[in-house]
Amino acid sequence: SLLLAFAQPAWQSGSQLPGQPPADEASAVTFRAETNLALVRFQVVAKKNDFVTDLRADEIELREDGIPQKIASFQGGRLNPRTSPIDIHLLFDCSGSIQQARLLDPHIFSANLLDEFACVRIAIWGFSGKSLVYFTAPTRDANRLNGAMEAVRGMQPGATPLYRSLAEVASRLASAGGDSVRMIVVVSDGLDDSKKDDAERTAQSAGIEVFPVLVGAQADAASLEASRIPETLQGALQIMGARRSAFIGLAGFTGGRAFEFPGESPGDLLDQVLKRMAAEIRYDYIVGYSPVSTGSGKPRKVQVVLKDKNRGRIVGGVRDVQR
Repeated sequence: SLLLAFAQPAWQSGSQLPGQPPADEASAVTFRAETNLALVRFQVVAKKNDFVTDLRADEIELREDGIPQKIASFQGGRLNPRTSPIDIHLLFDCSGSIQQARLLDPHIFSANLLDEFACVRIAIWGFSGKSLVYFTAPTRDANRLNGAMEAVRGMQPGATPLYRSLAEVASRLASAGGDSVRMIVVVSDGLDDSKKDDAERTAQSAGIEVFPVLVGAQADAASLEASRIPETLQGALQIMGARRSAFIGLAGFTGGRAFEFPGESPGDLLDQVLKRMAAEIRYDYIVGYSPVSTGSGKPRKVQVVLKDKNRGRIVGGVRDVQR
């Protein structure tokens, strides 16, 4: 079984659930009372590929299995500034690939996400061998985040329980409650030979978008075909390629986006990832409703639809709800 360890170094006091802010930040974020909302993230792109920033709630429909639902929360754009927190959970594979990356600019978190988005918080996890370590709950404290990154680098390299760790994190986030949009950014070489089905289903049913960050992929199908290396080595590389493709596929299944860094891990890896996440959420809208619990466990498809198609097209805006 997977050992779930909660690290409590000097910069983190006590254990918090992933959905809860640290005690020193409890007053920094305002939570609404509707903690049972199902939240859907989406963007609207106009015909000239410009993002629509003045969308109103009455311009969309939120449908559950095709049936319009009453909108309980609508945020985003110039007219409805976001207030609900967006929690980005960074999940690091410490099996060896990530351990080689040098430590980054100590101001990297503030410079990329925290200064621009007052609603964004970051949590940090690491996994290796049989251990999944929760280094810090969602926070805006740059010192806490930098301390967590130091701890990630100090984690002992081991095997790659990628999908077990991802399923565990998604499960804990799903059960934590709270009114926040949660995303998981997984930084890994993708070389896990186990099945990813549980991780995909858990993230999808909880409405958690997964953003796989693939590092260290140095061979693709085209280069293998043109190479003169022995067939046995080609076979091994093809297996590695298939595992990496499966890892990247997490994005399409959960509604996230894949980021690829072929070759040697860049020294500014985290810098690039955070910049891409900033671009990802810059033009977001977040809409929420209160789903009725059926007790059946059957997932229901939730989709955001524009009433006026001339406004543009929806990007994202689809998730499953299972309550």
